[in-house]
Amino acid sequence: MDLKDRLDTDYYLMVDVSYPTSDMGLSKPERLAAIRAYNEAHNKKRKEFEFDLLEATGLEDHPNAKAIFQFAWDEGHSGGFREVYNFMQDLAELFFDKSGRLLVKP
Repeated sequence: MDLKDRLDTDYYLMVDVSYPTSDMGLSKPERLAAIRAYNEAHNKKRKEFEFDLLEATGLEDHPNAKAIFQFAWDEGHSGGFREVYNFMQDLAELFFDKSGRLLVKP
């Protein structure tokens, strides 16, 4: 499954851990542990998305790849993964010359 297919199926939103609600009858330590597990599962999906997106845009080898992704994330994540993807596609064009070579500042 490629990145676009994963975005179309909300793959990056699917985690095996549900967010603990007050009606689950958990003690405070259990609830905090469940929240931690939920956040870790979402962070893992976000890192997977970052890797996939950098690879799809050809920026995975850029020395500032993490900062480029973070900028796209900050600009688009409130609109969802698809918005980050769209923003990153536009942003990536700035890092390649007309022949398609990755521009890297020495």
